[in-house]
Amino acid sequence: AERFSVEHQTDVLHAVLASMREHLDAPVVQLYGCEALSQFASVRAHGGEVDVVAAGGIEMILQAAKAHGSDRLVLEHGLEALALLADNAETQTLIAKADGVEVVMEVMRANAAAAVVQEKCLRLLALLAKKRRDIRARITNEGGLDSVMAAMRAHLAVDTVQEHGCLALVSLAVANLEESVDISEEVRVVVAAMDAHFQVAVVQEVGCRAIASAAANNPGQHMAIVQQGGLRCVLQGMREHLQVAGVQER
Repeated sequence: AERFSVEHQTDVLHAVLASMREHLDAPVVQLYGCEALSQFASVRAHGGEVDVVAAGGIEMILQAAKAHGSDRLVLEHGLEALALLADNAETQTLIAKADGVEVVMEVMRANAAAAVVQEKCLRLLALLAKKRRDIRARITNEGGLDSVMAAMRAHLAVDTVQEHGCLALVSLAVANLEESVDISEEVRVVVAAMDAHFQVAVVQEVGCRAIASAAANNPGQHMAIVQQGGLRCVLQGMREHLQVAGVQER
């Protein structure tokens, strides 16, 4: 897309969106459309000037996801595009206003066995929940915490699911600040992730972040975190990845 002028790229973008709107029931059209929007979103994320958001890309992707909620390829490319677009508060708000949280939660429930779809959903949830208290509350109210943990349990062998699952737990952890909650299950799934992928530095790093967040946000449950194996995993990760600054920092 970057080979052509902004004007030409914009024309192509509008043609893609028009085709997707006209053929919403056609899975192949939606697949190629979502794939194209993902490419446009990637260019935008690297400084491109074509405005996928202003053109209605967010709404179109969510429509495609609702219309083809069991088509894993449509969902994979559509969710990838949304994650690339959700890099600032403005687009995060637009995604939430377009019922993006509810769509993602439904996609997770309908595609529990699809690791790639779960990974993309977890990545998007982590981004949406990171800075907006209202979106965090919305995700929590929709059963987001349970869905995150269910995905991590179901796909324990997939390191990318564990990575983005831990990041989602970190983002959602702030929602527990003013509540008295039992975090033992959250700690268990993080410990399981760290044990299963003790050689994967990024999983150890985000796992340490998740345990640190749980400890910081729940000062009365430090002993429970230790008993669940949280401290053991942090020390194991630090020993295994002594040369990785991100792990040592966390």
